[in-house]
Amino acid sequence: MKKTDGFTLIELVVYLGLFAVVISAGLTSAFVMLEAAGRGDAQIYLLNEGNFLLGKINYLLNFSSGEAVSNQGKKLDFTLSGGSKASLEIINQDLVFTSQGGQPQPLNGSRAKLSALEFRLKDLGLSGKSVAVDFTLEGRTDQGKIVSKTFSLSRTLFK
Repeated sequence: MKKTDGFTLIELVVYLGLFAVVISAGLTSAFVMLEAAGRGDAQIYLLNEGNFLLGKINYLLNFSSGEAVSNQGKKLDFTLSGGSKASLEIINQDLVFTSQGGQPQPLNGSRAKLSALEFRLKDLGLSGKSVAVDFTLEGRTDQGKIVSKTFSLSRTLFK
């Protein structure tokens, strides 16, 4: 029998099969890592956007008088310390601030939409009112998957 250098056809098929398995495993894990990174980016954006909205709501409530706050579930009407009326409400999945005689101003960015918003008031008698705000923001990853995050704020408005 004559000795030849090289691979037989069977060896070549086995090596190609093993190579295909290794490449497919590598591509799958690379895709999973890219998807997780996109989901993480979207969650970070929602977290920043939600914290901004919480700060904006808190800032507006700082300048409201505790006596003139009314709640309609999805809308919060209040009087600013200067006497002008203002409101916060959800319009077309945006948190909107409207001051007396002014145009509605959306507070959230275009990549984050409100899917739920609720204002709750509790009368504390002589000391004022308690205002609780809960909202859920939704956004999309670069791959189109939906991510969401819920935020809450509770404040006491003193008379």
